[in-house]
Amino acid sequence: MTPQARSDLKNILKYTQKTWGSEQRERYKKLLNDAFTKIAANPARGFPREELRPGYYSYHVGSHGRHYIFYRVLDDTVEVVRILHDSMDIRQHLPEQATQQEEEN
Repeated sequence: MTPQARSDLKNILKYTQKTWGSEQRERYKKLLNDAFTKIAANPARGFPREELRPGYYSYHVGSHGRHYIFYRVLDDTVEVVRILHDSMDIRQHLPEQATQQEEEN
């Protein structure tokens, strides 16, 4: 998970806590973690998003979620790049490229 994706997750859970409370925060956290597990087990589960960035995929977080997980597959690793609300301008919030710890520095 990129630093930006970690920040997205932290902000999503903080907002959920503030708006809907601890119980809903825990439910949404589980929903997101389940999605990460599914993607890791089968990266092809997501939808190819070549129109956004070469090699990127998106996965919509369940029927109760309003977020997309954007990721790419590098060798045998799934790298979560961003976790974005479905109302956001996706192109504006995706990095131009790099990541995987900025291509190993």
